[in-house]
Amino acid sequence: MIGFWSIFAISLSLLLMTITRNKKLPLNMARNFWSPVILWAAGARVKVIGKQNIDVNNSYLIVSNHQSFLDIAVLFNSIPVNLHFLGKEELKKMPFIGWFMKSMGMVFVDRKDRRKSLLSLRDASDLIKLGKSVMIFPEGTRSKTGEVRMFKKGGFFIAQHANANLVPVLIQGANKVWPTGGGKVKPGDVTITIGEPFAFNDLGEKDLAVFADKVKEKVIALSH
Repeated sequence: MIGFWSIFAISLSLLLMTITRNKKLPLNMARNFWSPVILWAAGARVKVIGKQNIDVNNSYLIVSNHQSFLDIAVLFNSIPVNLHFLGKEELKKMPFIGWFMKSMGMVFVDRKDRRKSLLSLRDASDLIKLGKSVMIFPEGTRSKTGEVRMFKKGGFFIAQHANANLVPVLIQGANKVWPTGGGKVKPGDVTITIGEPFAFNDLGEKDLAVFADKVKEKVIALSH
C-alpha cells in the first residue's frame, strides 16, 4: 500500500506539474496528498506540539533527529510550510523518488566530493535567502535505537552562510511504527515537537562542530 501510493502520488504530481507548469505543486501535494495517506496506511497517530512556533511568512533551517523512513511523511504533514530537504546524491538516480525530489527543488549532496558538497550547501543557503525553508537531518542516517546521535557539522554551514533562523524538531515514536532495519510497519503513536526558532548568532558560536552540539542539546531538550 505504502509503495503503491508513493509511486501513484509521485507520478500524478509530475504529470500535473508538467501540465500546469506550477513548480510548487509537487511540494503542496507532498504535504496535503501524499503524506496524510502514508501516515494513515502506516497506522501512525501523529500528535504535533509547538506548531505555533512556525511563522508561515518566514523561512527557516529546520533541524530534526532521524528515526525512521516515516520521518519525511511526518514532517511534511506536521510542519506548516513547504520543505526543501537535503538528500544524498545517490537518491538523485533512483526512479520515481529521485525524479520527485528534483521536481520539488531538493538539494542533493555528494558526500564523497567536498567541493561539490559545499556548492550544494550554498545552493541550500540560497533557498533560505529566497524565502524558502530547508530541512536537514544532521545525524546523517536513521538512529537504530531511537536515541539522538551525534550531529554532523556540515549542514550548519547553511545556517552560517544564510544567517538563518533555525527551528529544532524532535520526532518520537516513528521508529516503533516503521523500525529501521526492515521491521514490520505497525500502528502506533508518533509525537513531533517543534521548538522555538533561534537565530544562528544567538548561540554565540562560530565553530560549527560546537554549534552542532549545542543544537543537538536543543533538540533533545524538547523531550521534556
